Amino acid sequence: MCRNLGADINADPFTPSPDLNGDYYQWGQPIPAATRDAIIGTWSATTPTTGYGSNSTALDSKIKSASDPCPPGYRVPTYAEWEGVRNNTTLNPRDNRGTWTGDSWSGTMFGDNLFLPATGRRNSSNGTLVERGTTGSYWSNRRGATTTIYSLYFSGPGSSVGAVSRAEGETIRCIAE
Repeated sequence: MCRNLGADINADPFTPSPDLNGDYYQWGQPIPAATRDAIIGTWSATTPTTGYGSNSTALDSKIKSASDPCPPGYRVPTYAEWEGVRNNTTLNPRDNRGTWTGDSWSGTMFGDNLFLPATGRRNSSNGTLVERGTTGSYWSNRRGATTTIYSLYFSGPGSSVGAVSRAEGETIRCIAE
C-alpha cells in the first residue's frame, strides 16, 4: 500500500506530513490501540498472544491470519520482506526527508515508490508516544521469543529488523498478497 493503515488517503504519500503517520497497533491485534495523537480506550501492557501470520518463530511465511488488519488482497509484511527493503540499496537508495527532530514530520524514501514516515512508536508499558519524527517502527508478521516480535526500525541513516515487545504500539504498512 502507498500509506500506513489509518493514514489520510488524500495526503501526498511522498511528502512528510502528520497525515501520513497512521494508527498504532499492538502486535497481533486487528484494531488500532492508538491514533497518531491519542490512545484509544485503555492501553494494555499485556503481551498479545495472537499474530499476523503463521504465529511461528521458525517461519517467514506469507500467511495472513484472521487478526491481520490489512484490507483484502493485502497483509502485514514478513521479516524477509522488510530485510529486502532495508538491504537492497541498489534498487532502493535511501533518501531521508524532513528535519529529523522530535515531533517534526520526517521519514525515509526507499527508491522511487516507498516513503516510510518516521512514526515513532507507543511505549509497551503505558502507550506513551516516543521518538515520533526521529524513528520509524513497522510491524512484520514474524514472532520472536515468548514476548517479542520482529519489526523494521529506522532512524536517519540507520535501519534494522529486530525483536521488540509485542505490547509496543507500532504502525503497519500493508503489502499486496
